[in-house]
Amino acid sequence: MIKYFVSSGVIAAGWFVLSFVLSLMLAGAEDNPDMTATMPWPLKWACTIVFFPMRYLQKWDRLSDHASSLFVIVGMLVNALFWGFLLVFLYRLATRSLVTK
Repeated sequence: MIKYFVSSGVIAAGWFVLSFVLSLMLAGAEDNPDMTATMPWPLKWACTIVFFPMRYLQKWDRLSDHASSLFVIVGMLVNALFWGFLLVFLYRLATRSLVTK
């Protein structure tokens, strides 16, 4: 059980860093004087996958920049923990099913 939590924590830390870097890249891609820059499609897909499901549950777009900074960071942390536990669970499930055959 301890290995499960440690593995999930390691994946969650990596996922949190990845989501933080992607959010900075996304902010840089959208930043121009008239705010009409098109976002590169690989970055758009990566952000869609990494920020799922918390971005859609929290509605980050509807809050102001100053009010949402704490909510976004907490949401990114919860999202990272969710993905960490999910990936470790799926990996352990797959290894159990392959070992029993």
